[in-house]
Amino acid sequence: MSKRDEKNVDEERVYDALKKMQMKPSDEFKERTFQMMQKEVELARKNVKRKGKQIMKKSLIISLSGIAAAIAFVLLLNMNNIKEGVTPDRQPGENQPDAVQEPDIEKEEPKEPTEQKKESNRPETKEIVIYPEGMEEVRTYKLLDAPSLPFTTYIPENFIAEPLKTAYFKGIRVLPKDLP
Repeated sequence: MSKRDEKNVDEERVYDALKKMQMKPSDEFKERTFQMMQKEVELARKNVKRKGKQIMKKSLIISLSGIAAAIAFVLLLNMNNIKEGVTPDRQPGENQPDAVQEPDIEKEEPKEPTEQKKESNRPETKEIVIYPEGMEEVRTYKLLDAPSLPFTTYIPENFIAEPLKTAYFKGIRVLPKDLP
């Protein structure tokens, strides 16, 4: 036999011997291991409880500080309003000489517009060349210079401009001519 064969035989014998022995840990070792694991589990549970309490305290502190800030803000706004409205050195019936007199709306006369709208220097029509899909097309636009508008603009020639006046606003409605 060669040395290599002897080595394989020795390894096989050792392996077989260990298999036959079937070593098992002692009961004392099992008990110590179990106790150590119980201590670690108990310590982990305590840590979780402690961290949970810390998180609850932190969230409580944050929410209370937010509430306190909101209350302080409201009080600050109310204090500013109170300071503006109360004058302690005057009685309610006393005349206030330094108070600003508000003008009566009924007595005011409507103001006449002194400025007449200036005529624009813009041409009445304008032709613009466009190239839809590569083909040349000339579009004609007409000047819209309405007295109710503070500006002038051009609208397509096939559009009409109607004055529009309601209870809330006045202006111009621009519509195509061919709409019913």
